[in-house]
Amino acid sequence: MKLFSSVTGVFPIDVIRDDRFNRMIVVVKKDNVAKAIGKEGINVNYIKKTIRKDVVIVGYSDDLTEFVKGMVGENVNLSVKESSSPNGEKTIIIQVPQEQKGMVFGTRGQNIEKIKLLLKRYFNVSYVRVV
Repeated sequence: MKLFSSVTGVFPIDVIRDDRFNRMIVVVKKDNVAKAIGKEGINVNYIKKTIRKDVVIVGYSDDLTEFVKGMVGENVNLSVKESSSPNGEKTIIIQVPQEQKGMVFGTRGQNIEKIKLLLKRYFNVSYVRVV
């Protein structure tokens, strides 16, 4: 966190180490994403070289759909529906056109794992389905 904030000038909300994909997921306020990344990715690239891990910046939003769109990409046409089971577990259903599902899942499933991890952490979501 200290390295990130000293390089970017942005204090992260959260930093999550994801050893499965050799990356650090950094959650910042939505308005600070561009500043955190830096012009032409200079901040992210510097941190990436320093810690020898990929660095993924995520803009936080209290709005579930906005939060998911921020993780997937604003140009993806998706909708998010929430449901709860009788035992109180939350399920999120992400509806996306077939041709854009790859963007939701990402290479080797990196995006969907990030989505699951962060939705569990911030919205107490137990299951995520993509249809």
